[in-house]
Amino acid sequence: MFSGCYPYSTAYVEELDIVITDYDAAYSFKGKPKYALPDSIVKVTGNRIEGEPPVCVKEPYNSMILNRIRSNMTSLGYEEVNATDPDVDLLLFPAALETTYQQYYYDYYYYWGWYYPYYGGWYYPYATVTTYTTGTLLMNLVAAGEISASGNMHIVWTGLINGVLDYYGSDGDARLTKAIDQSFNQSDYLHQ
Repeated sequence: MFSGCYPYSTAYVEELDIVITDYDAAYSFKGKPKYALPDSIVKVTGNRIEGEPPVCVKEPYNSMILNRIRSNMTSLGYEEVNATDPDVDLLLFPAALETTYQQYYYDYYYYWGWYYPYYGGWYYPYATVTTYTTGTLLMNLVAAGEISASGNMHIVWTGLINGVLDYYGSDGDARLTKAIDQSFNQSDYLHQ
């Protein structure tokens, strides 16, 4: 889905970062200032289906992301409490996902080499493969008291951040911080 959002020509990796937010317009956030946040961010890997333990985002990124979420929630007027607190209004569930994409380009044109007299003749088509990995941070804000009998949760806000993982640059932390801030900045309705 996200590969269709990326432009064909970019100069910088940060030009590929995407921040999307959505919310339940019928839900009122006012007067519901207490939220709970887990200590770890779970990575969506599919291993839970096979009965394996969950995989979490490694440090220092786990703490960096959670602290940035906390900072934004505090600036919006929210107070963090324990999930078992009977007065908790909202539960914020962050999750992470990595996806690797491969793009293939085939050059089907036969061409005459400039050094034909030395090595002889025609050259055959060749393939070029480009691989890149994207990371997605998903933040779901759930109304704590509105879980149905079947276990369905009422998600009242979703923040989704997607970008190309930049293993070679030192600006990855700054890009992630900026994207998390942007997801809260474009969600004015969250203010208490």
